[in-house]
Order: sequence, then structure tokens, then C-alpha cells
Amino acid sequence: MSAFAVIAVLGGGATFYRMGAPHSDAAVEIRRTSYGVPHIRAVDEKGLGFGIGYAYAQDNVCLLAEEILTVNGERSKYLGADAMASATVTNLDSDFFFRWLNNDEAIAATLEAQPREIRDLLAGYASGYNRYLRDTGAAGLPSACRDKNWVRPIVDVDLLKNMRRLLVRSGLGRFAGAIVAAAPPPPRRSDSPKSRSGELSGERIRFVEGRDDFASSHGSNALALGKALTRNGKGALLANPHFPWSGSLRFYQMHLTIPGKLDVMGAALPGLPFVNIGFTRNLAWTHTVDASSHFVAYRVRLDPADPTRYVVDGEAAPMQKISVVVDALEKDGTLSQRSHDFYRSRFGFAIDLSDRLAWDENQAFVIADANLENARALQQWYAMNQASSLDEFQASVTRILGIPWVDTIAVDADGTALFMNVSAIPNIDAGTLGDCRLPDFEKLGLDFHVLDGTRKVCDRSAASNDTRAGLFPGDSLPILRREDFVLNSNDSAWLANPAQPMTGYSPLVSRENVELGGRARYALGWLQRRAKEPTSRGEGLGAEELKDLLMRDDVYFASLVMDDLLTLCPNERDLGAENAETRDVSIACEKLRVWDRTANLDANIGYVYFEGFMERARKIANVWRVPFDPSRPVDTPYGLNVGDPEIAAQLRSALAASQRDAASAGLSPDATWGDIQIASKGARAIPIHGGNGALGVYNVIRSAPSRGGKREVVSGSSYIQLVSFDQSGPRVEALLAFSESLNPDSRYFADQTEMFSKKEWVRLPFSEQEIESDPVFRSQKIGY
Repeated sequence: MSAFAVIAVLGGGATFYRMGAPHSDAAVEIRRTSYGVPHIRAVDEKGLGFGIGYAYAQDNVCLLAEEILTVNGERSKYLGADAMASATVTNLDSDFFFRWLNNDEAIAATLEAQPREIRDLLAGYASGYNRYLRDTGAAGLPSACRDKNWVRPIVDVDLLKNMRRLLVRSGLGRFAGAIVAAAPPPPRRSDSPKSRSGELSGERIRFVEGRDDFASSHGSNALALGKALTRNGKGALLANPHFPWSGSLRFYQMHLTIPGKLDVMGAALPGLPFVNIGFTRNLAWTHTVDASSHFVAYRVRLDPADPTRYVVDGEAAPMQKISVVVDALEKDGTLSQRSHDFYRSRFGFAIDLSDRLAWDENQAFVIADANLENARALQQWYAMNQASSLDEFQASVTRILGIPWVDTIAVDADGTALFMNVSAIPNIDAGTLGDCRLPDFEKLGLDFHVLDGTRKVCDRSAASNDTRAGLFPGDSLPILRREDFVLNSNDSAWLANPAQPMTGYSPLVSRENVELGGRARYALGWLQRRAKEPTSRGEGLGAEELKDLLMRDDVYFASLVMDDLLTLCPNERDLGAENAETRDVSIACEKLRVWDRTANLDANIGYVYFEGFMERARKIANVWRVPFDPSRPVDTPYGLNVGDPEIAAQLRSALAASQRDAASAGLSPDATWGDIQIASKGARAIPIHGGNGALGVYNVIRSAPSRGGKREVVSGSSYIQLVSFDQSGPRVEALLAFSESLNPDSRYFADQTEMFSKKEWVRLPFSEQEIESDPVFRSQKIGY
């Protein structure tokens, strides 16, 4: 099908068009091994894409169908305008955003920028997905989307729309509600309140997801060991992305082969026809959400006579108004059309965060995302998938500059570890940033930069046909090669290895002399100890040690503060004059004294008390007994300032409040963490270990309150990949913590989740001999 082919979807249920016979004798082979991992082999990109699309649909057709619905701005048409697309955005707001983001002009330009190989992968993926729909039929789909009229065949541009959504996830995607909310104020003479354009409510939009929130729900750990530290003198890699367990960022395991051209295995995000995090015979790599700024905001001054005109260098210019229309399903079953207007200045698109960045008669705020025109990402990962050496791998990343918002950590079989903070970052150096940043920037309390939009000199954009213009060149960004190690846990590039700090970069790229997160400090401390202590297997580190690093579930901050925390516990005299707070503190202390300081399944409720306590304690001014010292970044801060009576009183109140919160949530004082934190898989409630990354738990798991005093896992350790090398090639143990399939009827719905709960690992077969000797090996050939 052509890119803009018309797809008929008839009312009342999904109608899947009938594909003709395969155009040739070409066939793709999908081989499945244990835990449902597909090994897809084809002779060209079109066949490979076909196999990926077919295999993915077998496992997760409903997920991708709904994501395609979303990125086309059609949720209101099928699900109603008022239903929620997410926790904070309605279907109507979501549709307006994606109709604007994925407009025809932008999609056509993105498609035009793709080389033939990528076009073939996309076209093949769509055809394979559609072939599955034809083979299965509407009635044969999983219950989540069976007979739903929003399940339809797709085309290549649907996948490009999905890609664009992923690219702006760290920028415009965080501001979707604020972008839709942006509307000019009414004329000054009007007494009517400001209203949003179109059919939207007047609800105030607040900045609800800061940088720390984004990193905690989309963060990662990565550790690459070089030959100086490994037992066998080769490379090793621990990949531990902390991504959502559902939705558009849910990883999928697969192995892709075009004989003589491509042989790569790992995990990919929905709708992408290549491996995002993976390994080849000679290389292994992963990504961590970086600490760079991929967008900047500007404050523009408005023409007093017209709030849709802004003044730059003394000259007024009109904002561009962009109108979109979406269909909405009414309660009576009819369709109506809703419209909305977006506004664009030379600096970016208008936003309205009513609590901090409001559009009024005097000023407006706009945002520019470096990834909005990033049409290079597909080429980027496909080039990485094909790289035969670390040099080739690194060169592709710096040349193509298609990585959107993640660091890259890699290692080769020979034992060279590589860190790259190379991605799409606005090219604004420290001097320009300092000159253009608003004087009252700090008062806004934001974690991103707001620049002066009254001067052209502050504009990051560049008039060029090269979409990399306006970005820092790849080879100018932080890159580090080591023979001992590199690591990252969502901190800046500064201390990817403390022995060789990386300094002197624009604050948009990396910051130095800033406090490290607990996960990085935990891993660095672990490496320092391991370097001095031979293991039971001899000198050097290997896969078993890396497993232990991740799966111990130590709560790092407990080692820093628990001795001081326990001094807050009431003594016998205090208990004699017991009040409500003293009683609550006493209950918490009873469990904290015997808590094993982990987030393991058998950890007592002390973990919950500690989590709630630290969330409050870290907001107390001067809470640390030893504050952060840039000259001791791995060791500081630590201890609680319990010697200050005022701070000690606040800490006691924090501990009491934590205990009360747990009781209000229905948690039994005798519950273990495994009783509380679960992953629901049908009728099964699988206990899940791991905990809060803000506490320095390396195995990050985020869970939300659920029924019956439970916490349901929503994100965290997702695709875990441990790669080492020997003379025969890569040796890989991995886990897809949420399992391969979302279909409750699939044998691969919960199998790896059960293994994750037990801290067991899956050995991935990579060579032909390993694949064919797998105990559940089966093969399916499909013509395309």
C-alpha cells in the first residue's frame, strides 16, 4: 500500500481488507524459542519488517492498535471526547495535540527523509501487522480489542506518527496539556474571563511533571565493564532501563537477521522495526534517559494592541495560527467536529501553564523542542544495529545525531567501554545561555531554561535544510572511552567515570559539581569495594557479580541515615508521656529496628515507613548532617542533622506521618513488601521486589496504590540485559520483567514476570545452534 492509501473502517466492528497473494516466493521465517522470543530472519528489509509486524501483532496487537488510534488523533471519534487518554489528558486534548503534531506536512517531510531501507522496513512492518489481522479476523483478537471498530489495518505513516510521539516524549510530550491550553487572552476591554479555544474546558493547567518525575518514570541504569575489571579480560554490560510496564514505551524482545547484513538481538519499543537496546556478536549497548535539555522555553513580549503579535528587536510580528479539526463521538452515537487553534512564534509553540507561565496581555511563553524535526532516529538505530565495531557504532551516533533524549552506553567484546551523551540538544553555549536567560528565571521554580524572546540573538533555530542545524555537533558532546568502566543512572555526564570527569559543557548538555543520585552513588561504591575485594570466583568481575548488584535490592539511603534515624525513636521516658505523634513514631521504630534495609519480598513494612519518611525528610532545609561536597561527590551528602532540635522535631513528625499514611492505606504492620507490591496478571497477583529509585534502590520499581492495601507496579525494571563475551561470542542473560505478551490467553503473558519475582534469569539463544536446540523451538514461514 502507498503511504497515504485510504483505509476503510466500517461502523460496528473492524473490517480487515483482503490482501492479495504474496508478490513472489519470498518468505520470512519467525522462529520462537523459550519465553516466546521471536527470531525473525528474512532476505531483505521488507521481509524483515513484515516478520516484525506479524510477530508483534501475535503478542501485542491490542497495544499497537490503540497507540495508532492515539497518534492519529482519533480517540474521541471512537471512545468519546471526555474519556481520559491518560491520567492528565482527555481524549479530546490528546487528539488535538496529535493532529497538530502529526500534521500531513510534517509526516510527508519525515517520510521523504527516510532512505529506501527504512521505507522498506516500515512498509513491511505495516504489511505484516495487517497480514496478522487478516489471518486472525476480528473475532479472533484478544479480549482487550476484540470486535472493536478502532482496530484497523495500518500503513507506514502510522508508524512514523508513532515514532514522532516517542521523539518528543522528553519535550513537547511533557507539555501536551499546556500546548493545547494555550490561547490568547480576551481583549482588555472585555470583562469576560479568558477561555481556551475550541470546545475545551477552562481548567487551569499546572506543571505536573518535572525533570525528576520524568526521569523516575523513564529512567535507567547502565554499567559497562572494560577489560581492566572483568575476569576474562573482555567486555560486559548491564542494561537496566526503568520504563513503563504498559503503553507506548513497553519493550518487546526480538532477534533480527538478514544473512550477511544484520544480526542483532534485544528489545524494541512498539511499532519500531529495529532493536533499541541490544547486542550483536561483537557489541552490546543500552540507553539511559539523559540529564540534558532537549527543549528550551522563551518569554515573548506582546504587542499591546494584539496579544497574538509579539515584538522582537523592536519589530512586531504575528504568531502563526494553526487550526485542527477532530471527530468526536457524541452520547447519541453521532459524530460531531471539534476545532482548536495552536499558535507559533519564531521561537516555538505557545504554551500556557497557568500557575507559572501564563499567556496574558503582556507576555506569552513558547517552547522549542530539538526533536520536533528529528527525522533521523530510524536511520540512527538501524545503523547502530548494523555496526560491526565500536568505532563504527560511535561514528554512526555522532554523524547521524538521531538519538532523541538518551545517553548511550556500550562495550565491545575486546573490553572497551564507551559512554556517549550524544543526542539532539539545542546549540546554545554557556555564554549565550547566561546572556539570554531571564533574570527572574530562578524565581519561576522550573527545572528547564526560560530565555529572552525579545531578541533574535537568543533564537536557537537556524535557517537550513539540514535538520541537525541548531544542534550541538555530535563530536562536540561528552564522549568517554575507558578500559575499566563507564556508568550512568540518569545523572549528568560529569562523572560517567570519576577518574576522568567531563567538564566545560553548556548547562543544556551537562552540569558539573552537582549532587549525584543515590543509584549512581550505590553503583560507584559497589565498584570501589569490588575493585579491592577478590570474588569467590577469583579476581575481576563477571555476570554473577552484576546480577548481585541489581538484584540485592539494597536501599542505599538507609545505609546513610538509619543510624541517625533510630536516635529519633522514643525511649521509655518518652513512652511514659505518650502522645499521638510519639505513639506513631514508636510503631514505625519497632519495624525499622529489625528492617533488613532492602526492598526484597521478605522485607518488613519498615521499607514503606522509610520511603514515606525520606520523601518528607529531603524537603527539610539543612537536613543533612554532612551536606554535599563537590570534592567528595560519591560520599556526600550523608547523615541526618538530628543534633539540631528544630530539624529533629521535623524529622519525628515526618516519621509519624509516614506511619499514619501506611495505616490509612490499609497496610498491616505485619505485612511484607512482597505482600504489598504486586503485578496483577489475570487472577494472579505476583509479588514484585524492587523499590524507589530516589532511595538509591538500583532495581527501580514504581508502584501505585491499588485495592486492598496493595500497590500495583506501573514502571521500573523492564528489559534487563546482562551481556558478557567469550571466545564463542555473546553470552546473554535477560529478563523482560512484564513478559512478552499482553494477551491473557498467551503462554507468554506472565512467565518472565514470575521469573523476575524469583530473581531468575533467561539465557538468550543467539547463535543458530543455540536457537535450533532450544527445547521449545518452533518455526513459522510466511510469504510476503
